Amino acid sequence: MTKKQLRDRILDSLTESITNPKLMTLAQMDEVIEEGFEVLSEEVRSVKRQALIALRSGQSYYYTTAAAPDMMVPTRLTVMPDDWRLSPVSFRELNERHEEWQRVTGTTPQVWMSLSWNMFAIFPHLVTGNKLLRIDYIAWPRSYSDDDDSLEYQDSDQEAAVLYGVYRGLLQQWDFQAALQVYIQFIERFVDVKFKSDMKRASARMFQPSRTVASPFVSVSL
Repeated sequence: MTKKQLRDRILDSLTESITNPKLMTLAQMDEVIEEGFEVLSEEVRSVKRQALIALRSGQSYYYTTAAAPDMMVPTRLTVMPDDWRLSPVSFRELNERHEEWQRVTGTTPQVWMSLSWNMFAIFPHLVTGNKLLRIDYIAWPRSYSDDDDSLEYQDSDQEAAVLYGVYRGLLQQWDFQAALQVYIQFIERFVDVKFKSDMKRASARMFQPSRTVASPFVSVSL
């Protein structure tokens, strides 16, 4: 489905003209669509992408925006070309294991931890920066500037976005009773999408082939 097709479905459900709606301008309707996808992306985590960033000598801290401006949260970090997956740990775990972990160096990072919404750290940091870090991450939805842009969402996500757009339109029409009914449908669809997304992640973890995973802590040098 394209952005125009999704917008037309919303407007048609609201009995509005698809070319010259009175309720909202086409630009305002596009904003509602993007808002709906943001809700789905944040709660359902339906948009997944990858990015590469160069690991620098002596650097432990990295901003997510340096790897990808659309990154919501990193989910998996892998050192390339070794295909060495870093184990996630908490700040407390790392501090308990190495009180001076920021001074520790090594040839390959072993673990990573999230420090804030836009920063993560690796341990140990490299002596020489000759490796890449592949980051699997949950992404914010991209902006669809063209009506013919194909949406990067599954059919179930698109149906939920249609319901969200209709709900917002009914609020604009002051039809609160109908808006409530559509909102209930949106929540039901939303829960269904989230359930399927969670099941896919669980299945992927269960059936994915075994790969090299870094041990949380290994011998390193100060």
